[in-house]
Amino acid sequence: LRREEANRLGLRSAFSVPISYKDNYMAWVVFFNDKFTKKDIHLINLVESICRQLGYEIRRRNSEEQLQ
Repeated sequence: LRREEANRLGLRSAFSVPISYKDNYMAWVVFFNDKFTKKDIHLINLVESICRQLGYEIRRRNSEEQLQ
């Protein structure tokens, strides 16, 4: 079903990275492309690093709100 929907929308490649803190997944960032692309490990590592930092920041802000 997903493959059929992706074909219908013209999507050829995608990757996703979780935004997490420790073992808790808070969200996923998903990237789609209408062209077939090879796996770019440098881009994936960059996005993983950004998402890891987002996870820390979300957790920090949630902790601050709970203290107020």
